[in-house]
Amino acid sequence: MGPLSSRPAPVLTRPQACREGGHTQALIGRATLAEPVTAELHLKPQFKLWLELRGRSVLGAGRVELLREVEREGSLAQAARKVGISYGHAYKLISELNVRCGRRVTETLAGGPKGGHTRLTEFGRWLVEEYERTELRIRESLETLPHGPLPPP
Repeated sequence: MGPLSSRPAPVLTRPQACREGGHTQALIGRATLAEPVTAELHLKPQFKLWLELRGRSVLGAGRVELLREVEREGSLAQAARKVGISYGHAYKLISELNVRCGRRVTETLAGGPKGGHTRLTEFGRWLVEEYERTELRIRESLETLPHGPLPPP
């Protein structure tokens, strides 16, 4: 068959991997990824956080990243570039946030020799800090949870 074979790639089971040099291999396209098989594999809890107000999502990791960049850069356009989204999308995210919270999270100051400047309002800074405090508390509690090794195959 040609280079784009329709046959599924071989997958080694854990016992096969141990017999064949201690690596589990998975074929993806032409690349081969190898993961060493260790004596014990542990599950690690993870989470995705967002804050809701009146049952609607208000703030998640993406909006927090955008707000942090607005504060650092002093410009919504520069912040959008930094996080890899268009200015229009960034403007929409901030506008939705303002409407859902019923308060402005950014303020724009016009004029000056370098043009306008955008920064977080006091409420916008509080919102980012509240998200960060909540995230930290959850991360700290996850670290205290016991999580043992996976059972043998």
